[in-house]
Amino acid sequence: TTTPKLPKTTTIPIATISPTTKPSTTMLPIQK
Repeated sequence: TTTPKLPKTTTIPIATISPTTKPSTTMLPIQK
């Protein structure tokens, strides 16, 4: 299996806390 060369973007689990939603861990693409 080969991984396509993508821009340096890593998907990191981020603990997002929003006033309208309960604290949850969301996978967000983070530009490194």
